[in-house]
Amino acid sequence: MKNRRQQRCSRVHYVIGGMLSAMVLSQFVMVELYAPSLNAASIGADRNVRLDRVDNADISQTSHRGENGNDERKTATIDNGQMAALDHDGVDDHVVATKILTPLSDFDREFYSVRINTWKRNPQLIAAVDHIATCDGVARVQVVWCDADEQPPPDILHHPSDKVVVEYHTINNLNERFRILDPSPTLGILSIDDDILRPCEALDAGFFKWTTAPDRMIAFDSRLHVENPGGNWQYGYLSTTRAANKYSMGLTRCCFLHRDYLDWYTNDLSREIYNKVAEFFNCEDIAMTFMVSAYTDGQPPLLADCWAMQTMIKLETDAKISGTKDHKKIRDECVNAFAALLGLKNDGPNRLQRRTILKSHDRTFQCGAGVDEQSTLPDASSTTIERKQLLMQKMERWRHEKPKTVQKELSHMVAKAGSNAYRKGLISMKSK
Repeated sequence: MKNRRQQRCSRVHYVIGGMLSAMVLSQFVMVELYAPSLNAASIGADRNVRLDRVDNADISQTSHRGENGNDERKTATIDNGQMAALDHDGVDDHVVATKILTPLSDFDREFYSVRINTWKRNPQLIAAVDHIATCDGVARVQVVWCDADEQPPPDILHHPSDKVVVEYHTINNLNERFRILDPSPTLGILSIDDDILRPCEALDAGFFKWTTAPDRMIAFDSRLHVENPGGNWQYGYLSTTRAANKYSMGLTRCCFLHRDYLDWYTNDLSREIYNKVAEFFNCEDIAMTFMVSAYTDGQPPLLADCWAMQTMIKLETDAKISGTKDHKKIRDECVNAFAALLGLKNDGPNRLQRRTILKSHDRTFQCGAGVDEQSTLPDASSTTIERKQLLMQKMERWRHEKPKTVQKELSHMVAKAGSNAYRKGLISMKSK
């Protein structure tokens, strides 16, 4: 007979595993993967700035090679290094700046840093940090602390992992989640909210995909912009995204980004966009996903593997921004305005693209391009990173197992990630 501790652990696995089946698996999405364009497009500039017209700009394609010698990206650069308005079919649609992402080192291909945004939710924050600090791929956890009236809890200030650093921000607005005060030791950044948990293996799957395309956002949540006949764009909720089977945006509540994008958001993003985020206390995710798309020829984010996207655990919270009455109206305004300012609404090669989500009945791997065309990870023998090898071997085994077997293993994976939060009463047993 099981003792009480074993019974309790079994119940935790049963409850959270059941949540995976009832709550999370119903929220899966898939994305069409495609060979990423490597041309860096523009970031929207402040329209009050006068820019010189370049009629015969000498545009050159420059490339950077990573540590492994592979061509990581190409960026459209203007030889004189000046920002200029380029003419596309006779229309000055946006501003092109010379920007090149910092190449990844071997360390950047193995480890990532976490930036966790929080606000007066200490129990959730502690549970999230306790879990994510156990992930072997995490080099540092940066807690974005914007509460000038309270100090972080001792469990965070003196975290036993020695991975946790608290950033004290004097401004309380959502732009701050992307303003780095503590220098990150890695180029790979996991942006995550304090009420989100995912298994370490799921995060690794997203991270290792990001290392193959560091110029792209790797999102675990997809959304769609809606184009109305009158020309206005709106924000599409998850239900809209599912119904259309298309997506064009990713949420920053759980995504991987190149550290340079956070710096560019803080220092170079249109002040009109930046100020709107501060005013609305909303839309920083729309601003970031659109900014990255503007730099990558209007392409939407890549998505983590479907199995990884299915593993989200949402912690219980008393209040959230999405619960306010004007939330949808504000996000509609943000989508329409930000896309215009970043040149994503203009007809042409940089217009924001939409991609098909579900292309197959395989809800584990078939996210857009077929496994044989573009799998998330290369063959296990091609890497010396042990946890990457183990993950690839597990994924290869899943490809030959029955879906129920894979689902059961995912349920146990999620149960393990959420067991501590469940014991603290931060996970509801009811389906949502």
